[in-house]
Amino acid sequence: MKTLKQLAPESDWDTRRFRANVLIDSDITDGYPELAWVGRKLRIGTAIIHIVMGCPRCVMVTLKEHDLPQDHRLMRTLVRETNHIAGVYASVVEEGDVREGDAIELLGDPA
Repeated sequence: MKTLKQLAPESDWDTRRFRANVLIDSDITDGYPELAWVGRKLRIGTAIIHIVMGCPRCVMVTLKEHDLPQDHRLMRTLVRETNHIAGVYASVVEEGDVREGDAIELLGDPA
């Protein structure tokens, strides 16, 4: 989200719009670091997940929800900058405990 916020600061890139199951704060401040994880595994807490693909987004992220206003600029930015992709899909490889603040470890080379 950091890059998208920089590209379109007039929009509210609140993470609730994207309905994520897990949010990871990366030290990388530009680009889309999660896309480099596709095909790789991550250890989060004691769980291991496989990053399957980028997550295509639809108009849902632009809709008014609770205190977030409708904002079609979000989708225009996603289309222009990421071809509709924001975040990634993952599958569970090994179940485990995941807690806020757990360390994230990128495992192995891309498959």
